[in-house]
Amino acid sequence: MRANVASNPNTTREILEKLALDENKYVRANVAERWEIPYETRLKLAKDKEPIVRCGIILNTRTSEEELLSFLYDEETIVQLTLAKIPKVPHDIANKIIKEGASIVKVAFIKNPSTRT
Repeated sequence: MRANVASNPNTTREILEKLALDENKYVRANVAERWEIPYETRLKLAKDKEPIVRCGIILNTRTSEEELLSFLYDEETIVQLTLAKIPKVPHDIANKIIKEGASIVKVAFIKNPSTRT
């Protein structure tokens, strides 16, 4: 139920900020994807212990290139894979994935339809 509230476009910013503190990782992941969350909330969720929440931040359209870059070095492969699969991977990140990424991350990047010319 709370996860649905977190993903509902009519949910207010104030409620999203409260849900960002929820004990349920799926609720926090849904909040992380929302562009409406304040910068400070996004930064906190970017350091969440749960990989699914960090993946949500990667999918957030307001996450900056600098913030995205930190996920290239995340300890969880799923987070790195999410970064490699986002639409419109920033050029600097694309270069780092090719040069420094794990093999599985490079393959995901190459298979990303938005990275094909």
